[in-house]
Amino acid sequence: MEKLITVLETILPIAAAMLAGFLIRKKNILSLEGVQGMQNFACKIGLPCLMFRSCYTAEFSPQTLVSMAVVLPTALLLLLISLLLVRRRGATPSLPLYLATKEGGMLGMPLFLILFGEDQIFRMASLDVSQLFVAILTISIVSAGASLSSKELLRRVFTSPLMLAALTGLILNLTGLRTLLTPSGVDLLITTTADFFCAPISCIILVTIGYTFSLRQCAQGGALKLCAAMWAVFAAQCLLIQGLLSLVPDTVAETRWAVLLFCALPPTFMAPSISREEDRAVAAGVCSICTVMTMAVFFLITLLIA
Repeated sequence: MEKLITVLETILPIAAAMLAGFLIRKKNILSLEGVQGMQNFACKIGLPCLMFRSCYTAEFSPQTLVSMAVVLPTALLLLLISLLLVRRRGATPSLPLYLATKEGGMLGMPLFLILFGEDQIFRMASLDVSQLFVAILTISIVSAGASLSSKELLRRVFTSPLMLAALTGLILNLTGLRTLLTPSGVDLLITTTADFFCAPISCIILVTIGYTFSLRQCAQGGALKLCAAMWAVFAAQCLLIQGLLSLVPDTVAETRWAVLLFCALPPTFMAPSISREEDRAVAAGVCSICTVMTMAVFFLITLLIA
């Protein structure tokens, strides 16, 4: 009974938030524009604050660095492979979004935060940071096609709010500036302010996911096949990272759970909006199906750690 209560303490708030999002759409309490405003707050203010705090307070170790060292090159490799398939095999132009992006910000970090708390969130944030460069690059390529120069692509990557927040946090952390700020109390002021903006993020994001989720989109013909291929690739990625972590002494369970949840994440939720018009229904279906699968993995982790 005690284990059941522990599991429900984690699952029920998430289910309630997603149900609230569904009811908000059903009862027309908020317009789509209103929900998009919530998403903009999460993406441009809340999530950068969460990313900054995670990188600012992170305790980097060999296990964290091993995970990061695998995620970046595999993401780049998947981007290159998907671009080649688009160019030479006539695959859907949205393919790079499915293979080379992960929704670590809008879903991965909030879910991991619920499970393990702020002290451990850096384990998911480090994985998200390592794929962030490739994800922003992929989104820019798909949304703009071949019209962007290499210089413009790099500018978009390094001026995005998430990337700026991550780099700022890492610089303050790794250079020792955070340690210098601690005696004066400035360090506490920084983390307290960041925490204030981070507090509502999980709820806001889960409500917006519930608002936009649609079973009809899951039924799109090509969505299931794409999801099956994606999960095969991501399972291989997960096994590779977990195998390498076995070689690192004293790898903690939280790092392994972070890797499992990260590899199970859906592609960027921007996929439907930046895909070609004829591909948007399939893109929405892929995001919906993969979100359901991610939540299933999340619930499994909840049961195992309870």
